[in-house]
Amino acid sequence: MTQIEQSTQVRENLRSVQNSLALKKLKGIKPKGVKFKPTTNLERLISAGKEISKYTTELLDLMWLDVSRYYPGDLVEPFTKLAESLEFSDQDLADWIDYSYSDVSSFAECIVPGFFASCLLNEFTKRKHQDDKLSVFHFDGAGNKYDYLFAFTTNVDVLILNNLEGNYISHNLGFRKWEKYTAPDLGIIAGVNVTGDHNFTEVKFNDANCQGLFGFNVLGKALYGIRAGYYFEGAGGNAHSRNFTFFPRRVNMMGDCVHSCLDYLKLSKNEIANLSSDEVFKRQYDDRCKFSKRVADNELDVWKEMNGAELFDLLRYLAKNPCSKSTKNQIVNIAQTTYKVGKNYEY
Repeated sequence: MTQIEQSTQVRENLRSVQNSLALKKLKGIKPKGVKFKPTTNLERLISAGKEISKYTTELLDLMWLDVSRYYPGDLVEPFTKLAESLEFSDQDLADWIDYSYSDVSSFAECIVPGFFASCLLNEFTKRKHQDDKLSVFHFDGAGNKYDYLFAFTTNVDVLILNNLEGNYISHNLGFRKWEKYTAPDLGIIAGVNVTGDHNFTEVKFNDANCQGLFGFNVLGKALYGIRAGYYFEGAGGNAHSRNFTFFPRRVNMMGDCVHSCLDYLKLSKNEIANLSSDEVFKRQYDDRCKFSKRVADNELDVWKEMNGAELFDLLRYLAKNPCSKSTKNQIVNIAQTTYKVGKNYEY
């Protein structure tokens, strides 16, 4: 069994326990004596996660004020110190996320693991860069819920999130108040089949030098408040919007991004799944020509120049085949060659 297959098996076991716990809750049974057999690194991550749970009250107080305006700045130091004391791989982090979300029943209970996951991802990136390697993290949620996952993350080269539900996922990426520990620096951020509200919102695109933000079938009020340094801040959509966003960094980005809704195609989910990303884009292009052919032509040029068709085809394929290492490698190659993400780092 390969390392990927072993890790996948661990995460499937964790999710099996998650489903079992949920069933017991529905039946009014309090689960007792649930034991896991994680790796040593995972055990340490779990122990650290329990240690930071004492900060739940402070985080909740801030969240109830306004998640968009307040930031748990006083908690960065203890969370970061804990992260620095741990040894873990990207697979350990993925397994810890599944474990930590396996027995939560409310948004409030997700705030601490969501924020700590951001600290861990920042630390993971720092260590990779110290070894002159690229920081790549791909997480497939298998349709489970992960409120607040990776909110306030400041540093990662390639972050891909597929097939998950929740609110405030990857919210406020690149937040500058973490600068005491590390200046924000984002590569490319991508989400496919992500459902919920306020996901990929308030991204500090310009401040964090983000090289690209991409979304396909991101369902809900999402992808708004994109701080790109000019008038565009996303569209937002509504609870039923299936968002499609192609937003690469450009020297002159005005008019070079595409934020649309897959519902405008008036096709079923299966019909869209059978279209290539280029076909999806060009159908949107035809509609946009009705309003401004000049703007639509400019978007088409950028789509071609920035390899949008191949990138989205690969992202969508990875969402269907999360264990495809070759697909992830191809995405990383585009990130480094086309988007100049960590071009001096090895992967």
